[in-house]
Amino acid sequence: YSNVQPGEPALNHLDAGKIFFSKGAHIEAKAAIGLADGQRYCVAPIVGQSPMTTIEYWAAGVDCCSQAGDFTCNDAGNENAHAGLVYLDYGPKQKYLEEFRRAAREVGAAHGMSPSEDALFVAWVEDPGDAQHAYWKLGMTCLVVGAVIYFAISVLVGIMLHFGRRAPTAKSKLEIRNL
Repeated sequence: YSNVQPGEPALNHLDAGKIFFSKGAHIEAKAAIGLADGQRYCVAPIVGQSPMTTIEYWAAGVDCCSQAGDFTCNDAGNENAHAGLVYLDYGPKQKYLEEFRRAAREVGAAHGMSPSEDALFVAWVEDPGDAQHAYWKLGMTCLVVGAVIYFAISVLVGIMLHFGRRAPTAKSKLEIRNL
């Protein structure tokens, strides 16, 4: 989705993987909160030019903020960033969503903003294509390294089985008679 206004209902974009916000959209970093529960779950509201009381979109991250008012997740400090990769409701980062929702409720209580029931949490980035490509490269690197390690272990086990100590062979009846 492109040119998304921060006040648009997140319900309209629940199927999004990447969201490009309008030029006026920005992170309200002074309203950021980080909740610690083993890791620090950080959220900051994404707002537009006009004041908002219900926040539909939140920039989010893990271990990249202080307890209050300092948000440095992903490209938060980049003024050219106006996009986000959506934290999906499945996959390895699914567990983060409930903690992000909890943190968003804390922001709401502290700053008079209420998180939307269908709020979307995004990793705030300048170029989602570049970020997506970085994830792809990481995945392919893990795949190749895993395949190389598996191949090396297979060769080692094969060599050990081929040249390793063998059990003594049973003597045939003919050899026993000749003794």
